[in-house]
Amino acid sequence: MDIRELRLFLKLSETLHYTKTSHIMAISPSALSRTIQRMEDQVGQKLFFRDNRGVVLTPAGSRFREYALSVLGDWQLLQDDLSEESRDIKGDLVVYSSVTGCYTILPELLEKCRQMYPGIHINLKTGSAADAVAVVMSGMADLSVAAEPDSLPENLVFLSVTSTPLQLVAPVSDCHLTDRLNTPGTAWHDLPLILPEKGLARKRLDRFFKARQIEPDVYAEVDGNEAIIALVSLGFGIGVVPSLVREKSMFQDKVQVLPDVPDLDPYNVGICLNRRKSQTPVLRAFTSLLTNLDGAAE
Repeated sequence: MDIRELRLFLKLSETLHYTKTSHIMAISPSALSRTIQRMEDQVGQKLFFRDNRGVVLTPAGSRFREYALSVLGDWQLLQDDLSEESRDIKGDLVVYSSVTGCYTILPELLEKCRQMYPGIHINLKTGSAADAVAVVMSGMADLSVAAEPDSLPENLVFLSVTSTPLQLVAPVSDCHLTDRLNTPGTAWHDLPLILPEKGLARKRLDRFFKARQIEPDVYAEVDGNEAIIALVSLGFGIGVVPSLVREKSMFQDKVQVLPDVPDLDPYNVGICLNRRKSQTPVLRAFTSLLTNLDGAAE
């Protein structure tokens, strides 16, 4: 087990709530459950009792909590001791991210970078998530916050941070769409759709429609998941967006999540960078921070 797993355990021992912990730590509930199960297998004891009434630490879990706190305390001391060496690394780093990535994935990374590598100067560029891989390939950014593509080019490296499911969202307010959704026999793809004009979600949706010989009713094609949620909230159509985006959207209270769409795999979200540049001192320093990131995926 590693530092990240110990942090997940400690957060769960604090909240005693799997859903709350997964939200705080930016990890899927299933990934959190698998991590705890793996830790229990390694320890050889149950660390938590879990039933319909909630979650409680077992006696073994309480002892393991003391161990985890001790390990993390020693780890922090080691980081403090090495911090002087970190100050020798200097250089510019161009980071590309969508607006959502700027307030979900990046804050903890940038804060750790500022603390451990004050000589690294961050140049943050924002834009569409659909362009995140392309800007790294073109050399316009050193790294980007991106969803892992179905096929990763050989010259790129992808480092996972978290996983987020794709969700089908519809307006909450009463309108012609909600009336049709409540009509028996109406399929979601028979309704007006707000689709991304490009990117990973669009490719997956196009494959979904083609495999089922569906001709979707496309109301609009937009650039960016935030724009999809905005139009959906106004009742123009329904759309598919990552859960991570919906949960942070200013319109989250104006949209509802419909039942899962089959065959639309979750997004694996992380850091994309050029393989050749990945061994430069600045990039090596920055990506080393992922090992200790609270939200890092298993």
